[in-house]
Amino acid sequence: MFILTCTSVVVYILLLFWITIIFSIHVTIDNIVMFALMIRISTLVRIIPGNLGVQELFSGGAYHLLGGNLNDGLAIALFVRFIALVLTISIGVIGVTANVKYFEGGVFKEIWGALTQRK
Repeated sequence: MFILTCTSVVVYILLLFWITIIFSIHVTIDNIVMFALMIRISTLVRIIPGNLGVQELFSGGAYHLLGGNLNDGLAIALFVRFIALVLTISIGVIGVTANVKYFEGGVFKEIWGALTQRK
């Protein structure tokens, strides 16, 4: 589990580095690492489902504390959220289309019936 967590943090740091290059945000690698660690720690506590808006606000504030511009921190957080959304939808669509051949039409009706009958 520790190796997976470390790998996830390293990938997140590389993603942030890539985003700073895309947006031409000049920041040192030290600040990117600190920013990534602060954001990863902030995601441990969920205030609302998905921390929508909270994570972006925290990202802007954290980036500002590290000497950057609040708007740059918000842009980075929104771009990370957008990338996660696009990847989730595209992987989900691929998964459904790859496995739809294993379902019959009645299976979906049974699932829908079970969902609508539960109260």
